Amino acid sequence: MHPRFAAFLVATVLLAFQPRGTARSHYLDGLIAITAAAWFCLFAIRLRRFARETQPVTDFVARMPAGLRIRPLIFERESAAFPGLPAMLHMSAYYVPEKGGYQGYSFAMYPTSVVRYHPDIVPTMDRGAEWHPEWFSSADELTGYQCFLVKSSIDRASELFDAQIQQLNLVFHEQDWWAYARR
Repeated sequence: MHPRFAAFLVATVLLAFQPRGTARSHYLDGLIAITAAAWFCLFAIRLRRFARETQPVTDFVARMPAGLRIRPLIFERESAAFPGLPAMLHMSAYYVPEKGGYQGYSFAMYPTSVVRYHPDIVPTMDRGAEWHPEWFSSADELTGYQCFLVKSSIDRASELFDAQIQQLNLVFHEQDWWAYARR
């Protein structure tokens, strides 16, 4: 559980185990069960849709060599399966457990995270750069990474890499996902 939700734990437990003075109606129990089942079905449908929506990331991880330093540039963060949720923001993180290497940012760099970086580790993306792909500077960041994973409905290579574009190859493109590797 994320630390910021810990404040709700005590109140939730108190509500869950509050003694009842009178018995609840059996209709209410049925309504609760039907509502929970409907919510679960909706979530399962959305989860399948999300899996199809993120298939390009799975394909990217499968095709790329191990041990790369990856810089995500996520211009379109929201998921169609879960509207309003910036679910695409963290998809590049799936590469690291599968193939090793390094991703530009991690939850471990934030003070609210239970898991923290070792003190010797200096994150290469800071100040919320994962939320602001427009802050990317190829002049400053190109040498720090071997691969740039971009989520955008349009090819932004010339916009992102400008004069350094000749130092990169498009190594992956599927749906709205683009990956450029340094030569």
